[in-house]
Amino acid sequence: MRRSLITLALAVLAGNTLAWDLSGNNQATTWISQANSGNNYDVLHYKEACDLRLAGSLKDGLKLEAGLKFLYDQETWDDDPLFSGFSKRYLQLKTDMLTARIGTYYATLGRGLALNCANEQAAKIDRYLDGAMVSASLENLGDARLLLGRIKENTRELDTSKTYLGTELKFTRLSSIIPGLVYLRANAAGPGADPSLGQP
Repeated sequence: MRRSLITLALAVLAGNTLAWDLSGNNQATTWISQANSGNNYDVLHYKEACDLRLAGSLKDGLKLEAGLKFLYDQETWDDDPLFSGFSKRYLQLKTDMLTARIGTYYATLGRGLALNCANEQAAKIDRYLDGAMVSASLENLGDARLLLGRIKENTRELDTSKTYLGTELKFTRLSSIIPGLVYLRANAAGPGADPSLGQP
């Protein structure tokens, strides 16, 4: 049901666009590894990822972008079972000064010192946020971002009791230095949380 609603919403939005582009890519990987050092048999692993992206221009300079990623991962990670399904999805609206995105997205705050959600392929760690983000460009003054969501790593939520709320302000008018301010809050008041972290 959820997949049908997403597909229908994308079709309606595509029909209302003035100029749109549908693109995508598919990547499949197969490799063989030995199960255990004591066994003399090999294990065949298979991973496939399919990305679809729809981009278009609506009226009054409003731009639309939506995407889906289907992932079939046969490789076990941290003794977890296989994953097969939609691992990422997003809907983004953009103007010249404002961008609003709902769904999954990558984000860093404070150059990654306060929050670092990125895809580290070399370490096989794909960390991202699932929620909403709003970015604004204040022309000659600077940039501002507000984000809300839960952190996922390799399709799994790191801590289901934590919801992150963060903002970043950067003053870019000066050419030699860029001062900024970052605020990040993790609400740990969940049923499985540590009692010492009961307050945000």
